[in-house]
Amino acid sequence: MSASSKQPLRLGLLLMAAVLAAPSARAQLISYVLVKSADYTQTSTADPTTPANFSALAEVFGLPGDFTSASVTGGASTLVLTTGPSGGAAGLQSFSSLGALDTAFPNATTFTFSLSGGAYGGQSATLTSFGSNLFPSSAAYLTGSSFTHLQGAVAADAISLQFTPGVSLFINNSAGMTVWQDTTLSSSATSVVIPSNTLQAGQSYTLLLDELPVGLVYSGFSPAVRGFFAQGDVTVVSFSTAAASSVPEIDASSAYAAITLLLGTLAVLRRRIV
Repeated sequence: MSASSKQPLRLGLLLMAAVLAAPSARAQLISYVLVKSADYTQTSTADPTTPANFSALAEVFGLPGDFTSASVTGGASTLVLTTGPSGGAAGLQSFSSLGALDTAFPNATTFTFSLSGGAYGGQSATLTSFGSNLFPSSAAYLTGSSFTHLQGAVAADAISLQFTPGVSLFINNSAGMTVWQDTTLSSSATSVVIPSNTLQAGQSYTLLLDELPVGLVYSGFSPAVRGFFAQGDVTVVSFSTAAASSVPEIDASSAYAAITLLLGTLAVLRRRIV
């Protein structure tokens, strides 16, 4: 199915709409996506200035029974996607330089998503990359004292974060599973609060700040679903929450009794000294 109807959109909101699209009673794909990104790592309160690497991410959002395998071809690459239990599939390929990324996933190139098995087996859909690289001029990052505050954060408390505008936020656990996300922030939002007890004490996490400002919208497969191409940057922040407290909680009535006993003992001692 050929690509059609393309326009610039904020990808964070666009992807959220795709994921939340109401599925039909039968098998029905939701969307297909290709993203080229510059990947940064934030290791202090300072903003990162040099990408750690570059990557290409391809995803097909679907339901169980839609397909059993998926791949993306175009340029010099064939990316085989890994299917998950929810019915979708994803593939990620990293590169040490922008040149290597552009060689494998060139600009102004048509990429074909091919599906096998299931209701969509034998079908394919296409989308085309931008004519030139359109990465943001600077990386997204945590601002103020948020980076410091996040290190050793208490999981039982609400955690406030400040950041540069125009991002979507994700927190993954050490197994790579997303445990919290906010992809509905306005383009001007610069703060968010992670609710208390969202995270677990004494665990390692990765915060992702996705800055994917615009995308091209396509249509493919039958029944037709939307496809998206985008470029942006992703900043990774690694952190661990504080270990669970080993100090036992003190019962108020027991504490009162202990204090009363202590005061009585001091009174006896005072009389003896006098």
